Amino acid sequence: PTDIKEDELLIRGYSEGGLSQLKQEDILSGMFLGSVASQMGIGVFSLTDLNKMLAGKRVMVSFGLGEDTENINGQTSPKDLETALQLIHLRFTNPRWNDNEFKTYMDKQKAYYQNADADPRKAYYDTIYSVLKNHSPRHIPVNHKTLDQVSFERIKSIYTDRFSDPGNFTIQ
Repeated sequence: PTDIKEDELLIRGYSEGGLSQLKQEDILSGMFLGSVASQMGIGVFSLTDLNKMLAGKRVMVSFGLGEDTENINGQTSPKDLETALQLIHLRFTNPRWNDNEFKTYMDKQKAYYQNADADPRKAYYDTIYSVLKNHSPRHIPVNHKTLDQVSFERIKSIYTDRFSDPGNFTIQ
């Protein structure tokens, strides 16, 4: 429970690992893992179907990789807690993967980054990011060219490896 909102529950789960455990060539796939997984829906339900089923409920659940942790984040109301826990369970046990939805999502990302890359401020921010990260090959600024390194097969494999066993997560 939070002291800020009387009817809000925040859920946080983490497990050691994250992007730091990935091979260099898998970093971008790992960075996009959470957003790709959330775009797919869960089990037999597409994202559209899932949104329809959750209409009127206050529940949000996401999984992803941080620098050195695998993360679960959730936000819900006390009356929708059961639904949030069911979504967490399904994200662990029955993620949904769809090649066409992945391609559509990545096409949108490429269009977004092509537009963003046309803005000179993007080059400036990417340069600052690279300098702050000491030009580390593990901290790659995302642009429409680097998106080609994102592999759907690797995302699925990394997700399965990191989120198939909830037993190693600490939930708060």
